[in-house]
This record gives sequence, C-alpha cells and structure tokens, in this order.
Amino acid sequence: MNRLDKSKRGWWEKAVFYELYPKSFQDTDGATFGLAITTFVGQIVGIGDYKRAKRGTLLTLALTYATIIFLIGIVWIFSPPIARIFNATPEVVDTAVMLLRTITPFFLFCPLNQVLAGSLRGLGKSTAPMIAMLTCFVGLRQVYLFVMSNYLSNSLLSIVLSYPVGWFTCAIFITTLYFILHKNEEKKHVGEQALSATENQ
Repeated sequence: MNRLDKSKRGWWEKAVFYELYPKSFQDTDGATFGLAITTFVGQIVGIGDYKRAKRGTLLTLALTYATIIFLIGIVWIFSPPIARIFNATPEVVDTAVMLLRTITPFFLFCPLNQVLAGSLRGLGKSTAPMIAMLTCFVGLRQVYLFVMSNYLSNSLLSIVLSYPVGWFTCAIFITTLYFILHKNEEKKHVGEQALSATENQ
C-alpha cells in the first residue's frame, strides 16, 4: 500500500538520483546528451507529462551548449599545441590551426541536431530526424562537394566547410520538426484524455 500512497513513502522512494560520468562530457557534438534525452523523454511521455519532457529537453540543450562552448574554447586557445601532437611541421600546424579555428565554432549547431533529434526519438518519432540527418549529412553534403569542387572552389577550406553546411541545414530542419511534432503529440494526448474522461462519465 505504501508504494501506492506517495504521502507514506520514504524520501528515498520519491527522490530522483542522477549519475554523472565524466567521460560523457568529452562530447563535441552533443551525441551523448542526445542519447540521454531519448531515454528521459520516452519515460516522461510514457506517463503523459509533456511539459516536463519539454523542460528536460531545454535543460539538456543548455547543458550540451555549456559543454560544447567550453570545449570549443579549449580547442580555439590550444589549437597550435594540439596540432603539434600529430605533426610539428610549421606549414602543417598552420593549416591545422586554421581549420580547427574555422570549423569548431560551427559545432554550436550540433546540440540542436543531437538533443532535439534525441527528444523526438523519445517521443516515438524516429523516422523524421533520421530522414533529416541523412538528407543533410549525406545527401546535401555530397551535392555541396560536387558543386564546390567542380565549379566553384577546390580549396581545402571550401571542401571542409561541407560539414558546417550539413550541420546548419540539419539544425533548421530538426528544430522545425521538434516544435511541430511535439505540439501535435501533445494535442493528441490532450484529446485522448478528454475522450477518456467523457467515456468514463
């Protein structure tokens, strides 16, 4: 009976505990946080608490951005010694530093892709983010590379920028899908509750 009556349950039965794994924060694109929010949203939506699922998604997004901004800062500041770990040739180091400092700021688009896509998967909507990611990360990138290398510029930087192009485009699609699909599912849930309440009267 105590398990059914929350007022009679001990604090340890009502509390929420979180485990933190330091290695999870070695995550430059937010994929680890995306996996975590998938589980969280799946459980919370399972009990019909869509508002908490949204709050959890926003909190995860904030944590992901804090982590990625910190890592971007580290890479930006220490890019020369990081590059020298792999090759100490001055020309190679200069090129590596240029690429690192150009590309890493674009990682700011990645939390939207990983966290919001993870939230959608938890909602039971895995097909839409999968198609968006395949289209942007694979399809669009191949089109970009073909056009850029054959007609516009075949420089190293213009080729490498295919990654940020995919991240940016996918972020737009995933963010749009997140708001549309979450809103639709919440409306559907409210409608089902209203219908159930009417049937029980």
